[in-house]
Amino acid sequence: MSKLLDSIMSGLQAEIEASQRDIDADDHDSFPTHRQILDVYAFLIHWFVMAADKAGSKSSEEVIVASKPKRGKGATKPSRKAASNRDAETFTWTEQIIPTLALVGRLLRIKSHRIWLSTAERDTFINCLTQPVYHVMENEALMKIEDIRGEAYKVICLAVKNHGHAFGAQTSMIQCLQYFEHLAEPIAEILTLLKDQFDHTQLAEGILRMALIEIVGALIKDIAMEEETQVDANKKESRINAL
Repeated sequence: MSKLLDSIMSGLQAEIEASQRDIDADDHDSFPTHRQILDVYAFLIHWFVMAADKAGSKSSEEVIVASKPKRGKGATKPSRKAASNRDAETFTWTEQIIPTLALVGRLLRIKSHRIWLSTAERDTFINCLTQPVYHVMENEALMKIEDIRGEAYKVICLAVKNHGHAFGAQTSMIQCLQYFEHLAEPIAEILTLLKDQFDHTQLAEGILRMALIEIVGALIKDIAMEEETQVDANKKESRINAL
């Protein structure tokens, strides 16, 4: 997997540089080509992060047992599967997260609105790059690593500030807060970073508004249930008294 990631990252790095040169030169004829290539790389990054996370979730014991060759009688040649498992054993996704996210952050510094004229197409491209970041953030152990947190924060902030990802980020963050308790502090840090370094407060306001709506809705539901319970109790008491 290391060689595959190296190929993806080197190709993406070259494409980022080529795209930036043509954007600076205002070469409109090249934009459709860059759009197609960058869409492919966004998909590859998304796919690789999910695949690497799945491979990294295997226990080291499973990998070692699967890769041990037999000795003596009945010994067989190492299979391709065993070789693949040895590759998985030497590949450490945690060590590759930081350079991968750093490259995504560099990609998000290009002016995407020049290449993607359709908002829907640009949103698809940005979501393809940011979803793996939210996936990484769901791992509590990874979020304890300061450098990983920093690169993840940077990707989301750049996507929100420069690429219209505010609504997508709001939706993803609300979902994260519902299912992953450890993300309360990181999300607060992202919102603070957006305010202090990117002069963006709309996302924080949107999340607070959504949170307030949910809290008020829950309170109204609780009050309605209490009133219904009280009405039922009163009816029951009236029936008893009528006897």
